[in-house]
Parts: sequence; structure tokens; C-alpha cells
Amino acid sequence: MIIDSHTHFGVTNNFYLPEKMLLNAMKKGCISKAVISNIEGAEFDGFKVALSSNKPENQVLINTKTLEIARKYPGIFYPLVWIMPHSGGVTEDFVNFIDMNQKSIFGFKIHPFLNNVNFDSHLLEPYFKLAES
Repeated sequence: MIIDSHTHFGVTNNFYLPEKMLLNAMKKGCISKAVISNIEGAEFDGFKVALSSNKPENQVLINTKTLEIARKYPGIFYPLVWIMPHSGGVTEDFVNFIDMNQKSIFGFKIHPFLNNVNFDSHLLEPYFKLAES
């Protein structure tokens, strides 16, 4: 059995990997299971320029898509919640989303590059506190 611990799906400026394409790539690579996150949570491009077009409405929406895929293929995908520290934050809606789906979530996806954030940034502190609770 091969488990891929770092997969993305979604569509953003320079990334195109919808659900079916990810499944086909996994099949071709004989990958049985994958930890998955939705790259549509990227807030910056490869040059650290803020993304304004093709931007998701919020981090609840993009992570709802992740959970939908994981539920559609149980035992294959293990979802990470992609956090958006610049445009999302730990809002009441986000906390409610986490609370309602806690049993389906396997962790937070922090992408220092595509979200332009260091792990010691004050922007991550509310997420760390939420994860502890």
C-alpha cells in the first residue's frame, strides 16, 4: 500500500488538478490513500503577489470542498483544512465549521509559501489555539 502524505486538488492561477485528475494520477502511481488539501486556499502566487482573481470566497468554502471529496471517497482521502491567515482568520463561521466537522478533519494545512506566512507569525496564533481546544 502506498500513502501519499501531501496531495492537493483544485484550480488556481498556475495549478489545475480537479478531483478526477487526482484520482487518475493516484491510480497510475498505485497510490491507495492520500492526505488531501484544496490549493484554492492559496492567497499568494509563486512570486508572493496576492491573488485577487479566481480567489475563493472564504476558507470555509474551500474546505467544504475538501470534506465533500473525502466523504465521497471514504478511506482514500484524509482531509486537511487549508488555513488562510491573511484573508480568512479564525472567524465564528470557521470555528463552527471546525466544530461541526471535527471528526472528519485530520489537521490544518499551513502553506508558508502560498499563504506567505512564517510559522512564528502572529497570524497563526489563533489557529494554533483553535487546534489546542
